[in-house]
Amino acid sequence: MNPAGPASSPSSTEADLGILFIHGIGQQAKAETLVNWLDPLGGWIAASLLGAQPPKFEIPEPPLWHVETAVLSSTESGVPPHAEVRMRDPRHGTSSRLLVAEAYWAECFPPPTMDEVTEWLLEFAPNTLLLHYGLNVRRAWTMLRRDGVLRAGWRLVRAVAMLVAGCFVILPLLLAALFLLLLVRLLPIPVLPEAILKQAQVALAAVIGDSMVYCASPARLAAIVRETRAAMDWLAPRCRRMAIVAHSQGAAVLRYAISGEDESANPLPRTCAAW
Repeated sequence: MNPAGPASSPSSTEADLGILFIHGIGQQAKAETLVNWLDPLGGWIAASLLGAQPPKFEIPEPPLWHVETAVLSSTESGVPPHAEVRMRDPRHGTSSRLLVAEAYWAECFPPPTMDEVTEWLLEFAPNTLLLHYGLNVRRAWTMLRRDGVLRAGWRLVRAVAMLVAGCFVILPLLLAALFLLLLVRLLPIPVLPEAILKQAQVALAAVIGDSMVYCASPARLAAIVRETRAAMDWLAPRCRRMAIVAHSQGAAVLRYAISGEDESANPLPRTCAAW
């Protein structure tokens, strides 16, 4: 990959397919998702073209997947990290041009303060955990009634086990961590508590801070949606079709980004996938 490509728009020719990556919670650096997801995606597509399983095939010569240019950091406003890829189809002797970009939203809002995280943990975390694991139990029960005990019984057992673990393990651990942080804040040590709290705040924000954004911070959520839509708007006129791949809470970001979108302003055919 060549990180020193031009920072302006890619080639004037539209790509056959545009792919947008949307990351989830965590402490990702800009362009990290693009770099980490691009090679596995290329391997998966190449394997499917050869009719092989992705982990069990030899890379052909010349390779089917070639990254022509990559812009991982741009000085131009509104230009997301992106890469131009050439994909060769050995079955038909044709090639396609892909434009892969990243919607990076992790740094578009200030991290929650300890007071905000504390309030969120006490007010929203229990309901969020119960709703998440409770819905899994409900889905498993529906599948059990539809498919029978032999085919879906294990799913129900696992869902109930996760519900119990969430109520009696995960939630108590979160509350215990919160209690320890508050206790450290009260210790009469001038430097240590502040340093510990700063690191703990970053760690907690990486784990639950983004969840808090969706529940209790409309301003931060609006900033995240704006960044994601900006990446979508940048990619749309540069390709004929678009595929959007979202991970974890990136799926929630995608849902917010497309739910209030003016479809007439962006009629491009799109395929969305989330996991």
